[in-house]
Amino acid sequence: MSIERSWCPQCRKWVPAKLMNYDYDDDGRLLRVCTPCLEGKETSYIEEPEHETVRCVWCDSTNVKELAPKWNTYWCNDCNETFRRV
Repeated sequence: MSIERSWCPQCRKWVPAKLMNYDYDDDGRLLRVCTPCLEGKETSYIEEPEHETVRCVWCDSTNVKELAPKWNTYWCNDCNETFRRV
């Protein structure tokens, strides 16, 4: 039997889904954080630091910003290029 896991963007680890907490901020954005992060506890869960990292298609930099309201369109702060992630 496998344990269902969820990604915590705070600690950048895959944690058991039952430990995830979800809420919305004042702008309506979904907030996700695991219980160990809220409690300030270290864990040995599976870490994947590159998960959800967007890289520039031109220079491979991770110094990018998503352009709202054009979702999936990014601006690279290093090479000053715009690109879409499909």
